[in-house]
Amino acid sequence: MSRKFLLILGLTVFLLLLAGCNSDKTDTDSNKEKNMSSEDEYEIRDIRMGINDSGKFTVIGKLKNKGIKKEYTEILIPCYDKNGAELEKAFDSSENIDSGGEWKFHAVYSGDGIPAVCRPEEVEVITY
Repeated sequence: MSRKFLLILGLTVFLLLLAGCNSDKTDTDSNKEKNMSSEDEYEIRDIRMGINDSGKFTVIGKLKNKGIKKEYTEILIPCYDKNGAELEKAFDSSENIDSGGEWKFHAVYSGDGIPAVCRPEEVEVITY
């Protein structure tokens, strides 16, 4: 093989690798990836737990958005059985929470029965 051919091949491979390392996500769908919100972006308070009108265990509280406007927000609160094994999470979601706005959530545990405990202090907040 000629030296010129190897040089062109090496340069092509280098450029392809370089292009792969510098790809930016500009596609609108990729900009809607899940983002874990940090605790400084929200405040959770007024937590209560009980059985809702449908007979499901529910965690009720308020989430104050201290960050920018959120198009979509999910709240997941881990629940555990009497032995400490994690069960399904209590879940609720909301759309369009303005900056400084407040959302009264009703996170429902959708598993069977009633969990021994749900821990709002271990909350997971996901925003889009």
